[in-house]
Amino acid sequence: LTVGIVTRPFNFEGQRRNKQSEEAIEELRKAVDTLVVVSNDKLLRIVPDNTPVQEAFMVADDILRQGVVGIAEIIIKTGLVNVDFADVKAVIKDA
Repeated sequence: LTVGIVTRPFNFEGQRRNKQSEEAIEELRKAVDTLVVVSNDKLLRIVPDNTPVQEAFMVADDILRQGVVGIAEIIIKTGLVNVDFADVKAVIKDA
């Protein structure tokens, strides 16, 4: 099972950057079982308007990290309902 997690560029990064990301996302879809695509602009909604650009990028990176850790923990940690790799794969494969 291969899961890709990527972000779309911020709108302020311009059309060229957005076009490059769209092409890359389409190529990546061919190589993974599931691709999670997150909009950086949507991530900006959770940070104050006066947040510096570099900090906004850091927030986006941290949210992606949390997503990866969350998927890994579902597989690794024992919980009330035991979930293993096969369960996660069945749910997210070709999603």
